[in-house]
Amino acid sequence: MMHILLTGGTGLIGGAVLRALTGFHSVTVLTRDPAGARRPDLAGAAVVSGDLATLDTAVAGMAPFDALIHCAADFAAADMGAAEVPLITALEAGRLPLAPGARVLYTGGVWLYPDGPQIFRDETSPLDPLPAFAWMVDHWRRIADLPHIDAVMIHPGLVFDSAGRGAIAPWIAALEDGRPVPVIGDAGIRWPMVHADDLADLYRRALTGLPRGESVNAVAVSGVPIDAVIRALAARRGVARPVIETVPVSAAVAAEGPAAAGFARSQRIDARKARRDLGWTPCRPVPHLDPPISTPPISTPLGGGPNRGGAALPSLSDA
Repeated sequence: MMHILLTGGTGLIGGAVLRALTGFHSVTVLTRDPAGARRPDLAGAAVVSGDLATLDTAVAGMAPFDALIHCAADFAAADMGAAEVPLITALEAGRLPLAPGARVLYTGGVWLYPDGPQIFRDETSPLDPLPAFAWMVDHWRRIADLPHIDAVMIHPGLVFDSAGRGAIAPWIAALEDGRPVPVIGDAGIRWPMVHADDLADLYRRALTGLPRGESVNAVAVSGVPIDAVIRALAARRGVARPVIETVPVSAAVAAEGPAAAGFARSQRIDARKARRDLGWTPCRPVPHLDPPISTPPISTPLGGGPNRGGAALPSLSDA
C-alpha cells in the first residue's frame, strides 16, 4: 500500500483517480472546500484544506508520501500557469513531505501536441502547445529531471464519464433542451477521447511503471470524428437528425476564455505505449461505440503490469 497525496480530487479526473485508489492505497486529498472532510465523494480519503499556493504548509509535518498525483487545474484563474507555480517551486525546493524518489504524476494533455489529424502523435512527437497551456511544458521541464523525485507526465485525451460530464456535457445539455448542438470550430474535427474511469486506471498503473522523466498518452480512441459522437448521443435521446451549430473559435474564446480554443483542435493520438508498457486496456465505451470496446478490468492493487481481466483494444481511430 502506498501513501499518496492527490490534488484535484474533487474534479472529473481527480475524482476518478481517487475512486480507483480507494481501498488499495492510503490517499490524502487537497481541497479548497472547507467542508471537504464531509463530502461523500471524498469518503475513504484523508482531507486537508488548502490550494496549490498553500500546499506545502497544509501538509507540513505529515508522514512522507510515496507519491504525488497532480490533477488540479484552476480554469477560473486569470493565469492557470501562475496558480501552479507554488507547487513547482515547492517540488524544486524539496518543501513537500515526499519520500526519496517519490513518484510524481504530472497531468499534461493532448492539447500540448500540434493540431492536425494527418499525423498520429506519440510520445516522441514534438510539442506545440495550445497557447493557453504552454506553461505546462515549462513546468514539466522544471520537474522532469529533479533527482529527489521520480516524475512521469500523463497526457489525457478529451475526458468524459458515464454521467455525461466532461467534454461532451454541452452537447448533452443542448440535446436534452432541444437546442442546436454547439461545436467550436468545425464539426468534422477529430478528438482523441478517454473515459474518466479508464484514465484513472492508467494513473493507478503509472504509480510504479515507466522510468523517470517519461511521458505517456492516455486515449482510448485515437481520433474520432466528433459529429459521429454527437449523432450517437442524439440517437440515444430519440433525436434522429441533430442540428449542429458551429461557433467561431474567436467567439468561444471571448465567451469562455483562451482554453476554449482547444476544443477546435483536430488530432490523432497514439497510445500504444500505455498499452505496451503499463498493460492498460481501456474498456468503457466512447459515446459513438455500442457495445463497450472490451470487458471491464479486474480491480487489483497493482500500480502497473498486465491487466488480466480485459481483452486487447481494437483499432478504433476511424470508427
